[in-house]
Amino acid sequence: MCGICGFINYKGKNSQGALRQMTDILIHRGPDDSGTTLLDNGTVGLGHRRLSIIDLTERGRQPMTNEDGTIWLTYNGEIYNFKELRENLKTKGHRFISNTDTEVVVHAYEEWGIDCIKKFSGMFSFGLWDSRQKTLFLVRDRLGIKPLYYTFIDGAIAFASEIKSLLMLPDINKEIDFQNISNYLMFLWAPKDITPFKNIFKLAPGEYLIYTENTTKTIKYWDVEFSNSLSDERSCSDRIIEILTASVKERLISDVALGAFLSGGVDSSLILALMRKIGKKDIITYTVGFGSEQLKHDICPDDVYYSRIARDSIGGLDYNEIMLEADVANLWPKIVWHLDEPIGDPAALSTYLICKSAKGKATVMLSGMGAEEIFAGYSRYLATRLSLRYQRLPGLLRKGLLSPALMMLPASGKKGSYPLFRNIKKFIKNADSEFPKNYLGYFAYYSEDQLGELTANNSYFENIEKMFGKEYFLKVAGADYLTQVLYTDQKTFLPSLNLTYTDKASMAASVEVRVPLLDHDLVELAANTSSGLKIKGNRQKYIFKKAAQRFLPKEIVWRKKAGFGAPVRAWVKNEKIKEMVHDLLSPQAVKRRGIFDYAAIDKILKDDSSGREDNALKIWQLLTLEIWFKTFIDSDGSRALS
Repeated sequence: MCGICGFINYKGKNSQGALRQMTDILIHRGPDDSGTTLLDNGTVGLGHRRLSIIDLTERGRQPMTNEDGTIWLTYNGEIYNFKELRENLKTKGHRFISNTDTEVVVHAYEEWGIDCIKKFSGMFSFGLWDSRQKTLFLVRDRLGIKPLYYTFIDGAIAFASEIKSLLMLPDINKEIDFQNISNYLMFLWAPKDITPFKNIFKLAPGEYLIYTENTTKTIKYWDVEFSNSLSDERSCSDRIIEILTASVKERLISDVALGAFLSGGVDSSLILALMRKIGKKDIITYTVGFGSEQLKHDICPDDVYYSRIARDSIGGLDYNEIMLEADVANLWPKIVWHLDEPIGDPAALSTYLICKSAKGKATVMLSGMGAEEIFAGYSRYLATRLSLRYQRLPGLLRKGLLSPALMMLPASGKKGSYPLFRNIKKFIKNADSEFPKNYLGYFAYYSEDQLGELTANNSYFENIEKMFGKEYFLKVAGADYLTQVLYTDQKTFLPSLNLTYTDKASMAASVEVRVPLLDHDLVELAANTSSGLKIKGNRQKYIFKKAAQRFLPKEIVWRKKAGFGAPVRAWVKNEKIKEMVHDLLSPQAVKRRGIFDYAAIDKILKDDSSGREDNALKIWQLLTLEIWFKTFIDSDGSRALS
């Protein structure tokens, strides 16, 4: 895993110094080696930071070129079928000097052109410069596991694994897009190709960009297609195990120590069980617990308990438990810097702490991420179905009796927050809206009126609904509701939040995370599996769990979902965090920033402290945003706040 950057047709002064700064700031993504290449009198530059995983010798150094120096590549990721492609290319006369997948990309492009990416199985983003055609190709993997950002400067294009690398260019445009800031507040993340900056963009999953001096265009080379044609439970279950086993086996390729995360849930436990089935021995695993009772109160305390059950059932594990007691106030600015975007999900901090601990034994870790989005594991999928049924109730019963009664349930009390009651209240609010707006409401951390009061933008939610509807729901219009929401999540929530913070937080610790459940063959199988096998009755992720039941105890398989997160409630109550609130969200600070109405922020803080509302996550978001502004706008973004 690596960090990449570069520019084409760059006319700024001291391009060598700019390229070196762009590359060096990505050292956490590749502490083992670095390389830069300047071509065409310094107008073309490619940079690379290397985390050595496959072929640890100097032969794997990047940027890498072909024999005659006409093709140059800076590459981040892993192509798991590179050995088969390598042998195929050898039969066609290509010669190799390394055992890397990087060199396979170079020769695959020579042989098949940019269509070679359709042959790759894995996670990747790269920039490839074809000097013969004076063309740059920027490519991102199908699911968006690896990030890639780009910007334009006076006709030139620049790209990088992280935004902070682009900010090292002296003439970069740092103008803020305040509509996108509202996205981060509403959802914790921003959908589509947008970033907080008006002129910095994300390359979308499954797309590549072609840049020449005269044209720039993006092309979609892969998309998930839903057919719901597979309905036989046994054959579908067989195929899940077959494809996932092959996926896990591919992701065991490594020349450095490799392990896996174990949460005690069905996803991570099944991956470990299949690793054992394949023959992997002494598998390094890491399980997270929370040491104090206050932290346990805010987060599911049973992960360690279930992980020990999985450990004993699977056997042959080098089992490690980590009890997290983070110095959040000091670590938080560092995580905000690594995330690049003002992502308000505190799970990023937990991910970093886990990876930092795992780095002691393993450089590569397998994760169970992805099953929820492809096999329908989130509670909001079931809740959306219930809300559609709720709408069919007589209006007098629904609006006159049930809704008012349920809305009176408290959101918090002496023992802390009541997530069930909060979810019921959110369900009632969403159920009064038409689909898909009622589904989008499950992501929202503010009502339309609340966000309008906070940001003076009352049309915000309407704009978001239109954007989602045009781009995602209408893509599968006419399909059942579950197909529509799964497609939307796979295009937005999965790459924009979960995969983004996983990549950034793990690479902050110089650890590579691989996700076997997001192998594109398995994603396509899930898309072709009938919705009735994904949610059967009230059992979510049904067919996946039936497949897993062949290898795992029922108490693991059918355990109630406990999402990965962080004890944000306890963290916000930390004395140092309270000091940050007093400093960063004071009337003077809010007025100076000029984005929010302090009266709205004051209400959020007072409602939380009085127990009327559990606003811990909103407070976390607001602090994250202010730290982000101080890091990337008030300062040059070259380092985290001290």
